[in-house]
This record gives sequence, C-alpha cells and structure tokens, in this order.
Amino acid sequence: MRLSLLPGFIAGLLVATTAAEGFSAEPSGTLPVLYIETPDHQPITSKETYISNTSYWLDPKGDPEVEALGSKEAPLTMQIRGRGNYTWTGFDKKPYRLKLESKQPIMGMDKSKHWALMAHADDNLGFLRAPITFKLSELTGLAWTPQHRPLEVVLNGDYIGLYFLTQTVRVDKDRVDIVEQADNSDADVTGGWLLEIDNYQEENQLRMTEGDGSEMWITYKSPEVLCDAQYQYLKGQMEALNNAFYQQSPQSTDWEKLADKEALAAYYLVQEMTDNYESFHGSCYFTRNAGADCLWTWGPVWDTGSTFMRDPGQFMYDSQWHQTWIPQIVKFDSFKSAYTEAMKQFLDNHYGEVAPYIRNYAARIAEAARHDAERWPQYGNPDVEADCAKILSLWSNRVMWLSEQWGIEADVPRASGIYLRGDMNGWGTDAAWEFTTTATKGVYELTDVTLSGSFKIADKDWGSVNYGRANNGANPVADEPFLLTQGTDSQNMQADGSYARVVFTMTDDGQATLLLSTEEASIDSTELPSATIQVSGNTVSTTDGSTLRVYTIQGALTACGSSVSLPAGMYIAVSSSCGAKKVAIK
Repeated sequence: MRLSLLPGFIAGLLVATTAAEGFSAEPSGTLPVLYIETPDHQPITSKETYISNTSYWLDPKGDPEVEALGSKEAPLTMQIRGRGNYTWTGFDKKPYRLKLESKQPIMGMDKSKHWALMAHADDNLGFLRAPITFKLSELTGLAWTPQHRPLEVVLNGDYIGLYFLTQTVRVDKDRVDIVEQADNSDADVTGGWLLEIDNYQEENQLRMTEGDGSEMWITYKSPEVLCDAQYQYLKGQMEALNNAFYQQSPQSTDWEKLADKEALAAYYLVQEMTDNYESFHGSCYFTRNAGADCLWTWGPVWDTGSTFMRDPGQFMYDSQWHQTWIPQIVKFDSFKSAYTEAMKQFLDNHYGEVAPYIRNYAARIAEAARHDAERWPQYGNPDVEADCAKILSLWSNRVMWLSEQWGIEADVPRASGIYLRGDMNGWGTDAAWEFTTTATKGVYELTDVTLSGSFKIADKDWGSVNYGRANNGANPVADEPFLLTQGTDSQNMQADGSYARVVFTMTDDGQATLLLSTEEASIDSTELPSATIQVSGNTVSTTDGSTLRVYTIQGALTACGSSVSLPAGMYIAVSSSCGAKKVAIK
C-alpha cells in the first residue's frame, strides 16, 4: 500500500514556500497554456476544500485546434483544490482538481465542469505511462476511457510545468454512462453503482474480508451516502462476487452471472500489457447499471503510476501489493478464453497503432517536457524522445512475453538485442537504439534516427553481431542498400543526418545490409542510381560480370549470383561494383 510521505501541514507549507520563491523557467510556447490565479494568490494547501473565485484562462499559443477560453482581461471563474494521495503528499509538483463555474469543452474534450490537472511527477518515462495505458484502453474496447490533453500551467504568475488536463471519473452520460443513483435512497438499490477497490481508508467504504483472509476496502463513489437498504444490497453483491471468485473449480462459471466477462477480460488485458502491479490493489474502478439483470463491469482504467516498473517475467498480480480477486479470477477456464481472445483481437487489429501514437505524443510534448525539467529538475523528463523508445521497448517485450505465456502466435515487432552503437549514444546499448523485429525474418528496424559521426551495428557483447564497412570501403548513403562486413575486421561507418527508418537485414549465413531510409514506409519510391544491371523476363543479371545481391523492397536479401531468376514482385538489385537498380518482375 502506498504511504503518505509528508503530513498534510508540511505538504501545505511546501506549496506555499514553492509559490513564494519564484522560478526562471517559462512555458515552452509549443503547447496551450492554462493560467490560474487564486484570490490574492492564496496557496493551494488542501485536497478537501476548494478555493472559490479562482480565475482562469486558456491561451492556445497558436494551436489551431484549441479554442481560447477567457483571457487575462476577462478571465473565467472556477474552484480549485489539491487531489491524489501519494502524488499530493510525496511531490512538490502537485496535482489539482478543478470545478468550473460552467461546463466547458476544453481542448476538444467533451464539455464538463469537472477536470483533473495531473502532474505525473512520479512518471520518469517521459510522461508517457498514462498516454500508452489510455490508448490501450481505447483499443481493447473498454466502455469509456478518460480523455486527456497536455498543456502547460502558470499558477499565480509562476510557471509550474507540463500538466495533463484529464477527465475525472464520475457518473455522466459522457463518462461513466450509468444511471446516477440518488444518495440515501431506496428507490432502486440495484444501481447505478460506481465503486473503487481502494488502498486507502475512506469514510464512504464497505469493509469486508476477502476469501483469502485479506481485508478489502470498497469505496462507493456514487452514490456517496447510503441508506440501510443501499448498504445491505451493496454488501450482498460484494459477498456474492467474493464467493463466486473463490470457487475452487476452474470450470466454475458462477461468477459470470455477476460479472461482465468480456469487460473484465479487456480491463485485465490492459493491466497486464502495462504490468500495472497495483491495478487490483487500488484505483480499481468497477460499475453496475440499474436493473436486476445487470452485471458488474470493470473500468475505467485510471492510476498508471505503477506501470512499466519491472522487466518481463512475471504476471502483474505477482506483486508485493495484494491484488484483490484477480489471482482467483485468472484460474477460470472461461476467463482464460476471454482474455486470450481479447489479446488475439488486439494483436491482429490494433497492435500497430500504439507505437505511432506514442511517438507522435512524445514529439508533441518534448519541448514542454524540457522546460518542465528546468522547473522541476528533481522529477523532470528532459529527453522524452529517449524515454519514448524505452517505454515502447518495455511494452513490446511485455506483449511478446504475455503472448508466449498464453500460447498466442503473434507476428508483431519485438526487441532484437541488436543495437545501433556509435558516437551519437556513447557506443552504448540503451533501449532507444535497439532494433525491433519486423514481419520479415532477418529484417530489423529503427525509426526516427539521427546519426552523427562513427557507428556500427552490434549486440551487447560485440559477438555474433558486429557489422561495419569493409576496410577502405565507402560509407552508407541515404536510401541506397549498403553491404556490411562482419567481425572484428569490420570498420566504423560514418553518417550524419536524420532518417525515418534504419533497416538492418541479416541472413542465416551472416550476410547483412544496411539501409538509411528517408522514406517512412519503404524504399519503393526512392530513386536509385542507374547501373550495369539488366532484366530479361524474370532474370536479372549484370553486364560487367559482377555479382548481384537482390533485396525485397522491405530490405530482405532474397537472391545472390551473377544471374538470378525471381518471382513476380518489386526488388532492389545491387551489384558488387556498387551499382543499384529498382527491378519490377511481372
């Protein structure tokens, strides 16, 4: 369980001190800026009591897709207070809860009065833990995923960094879309219910003993005040779930009469893909709509602070934090079928959407993150681009490990153990420079690469993979396949520039090529120099007797020799005399 690191009065004192000091860091100008001014610049020291009559305005900073709200001369009005548990007491960069005077559709999100300003001071992976988790939630089909937008915040004249304006979890037709059951009413106790498996003691809680003897804290978020009929109904439902989940037979389906299997499988899959080892320990939301036949439905996802903290090798419920119910749920055969089918659907239909989304998100916030790091050097993320590569590597490795554990065959990229090593990264093996596999065997890829100076392609030990150029040979040229030399006799290559893709191809016998591509998709549109290469029917040969190496458009070596016959398709033919030509075989 997370523990508060500072008593509330010390946390408040820190806020007041920070606000008084002033800092030189300023907004980057690359994201919209939210300006907030409390009355008389009163410090925000409580997460229970709002400060009323707080002024705010949103400056789009030139973003054509963001509408301005108010202005310095004519600000709008809201209330503001602190929020969070560990994130409120454990960090100087604080998260906040906003309650606007009137509903606003801020930054393209559905209009509402209720918002959270998430600081993510505990995220050392480029502020990307929440974006990747929320994206996975959308792609796996959970009923609702909180929308969020990055912006910068100036509070009472002080720049306080990069924040993430996020929809709060609440019953609403645009958020948790269930019936809003009245407080202290027995009109229809079947629902709706918005609950949280909590790891903090709250006043509005049902406390009970789980089937393994652990104490459970179930916080009721809506309704918040229960009459006896509501309390007894909720208690009976939680006991019924507990009893059903602790049925010993893997063939039992009693729990399916109470819980939505598909929704629970999707929620669980998101937590496993992000290795959220606190996911069923706290901030675990589940709901029930009104009606005698309605089922308990898990979601939405929320707290991402404990995601991507470990290397693959254990399931998320193998944790030092007690996970409520889920270690029991995964033993049921029908649940295994549900989550493996959800994984197959995700891999087949959505896997390729995640990396581009996260790269674009990282590029969007990169400059603001550098300014945030100046403001909060103890928490900041000055190199979001490198963090992006790290989190995508952790995620892809996690997905592959899960697929292997669950017996799912997936033809998706994974980390290769092969690195681009050179002057640009200190010749190291950071995850940002690790090639990923592609759908073609022996073809590896890096995207969005900037090279400067000398480099080679090698594994961590400079062992079976150690490729460079030939002694006294030429260096690679953009958009031209380059033949590599293996072993300790290979020489460092030289290149300076930015490339959309770096493609490394290695055959079973150790032959390898390199392509520094300025094209994002393939080299099909690249203009290659004319060469002494001729085509007759499906045969490709050279006019000067030199040897050919023929590659697919994706960069995979497919044939060698002075004269080769090829099936229909598009190829790149490279002669040993350094000529190259695109070849179309019909």
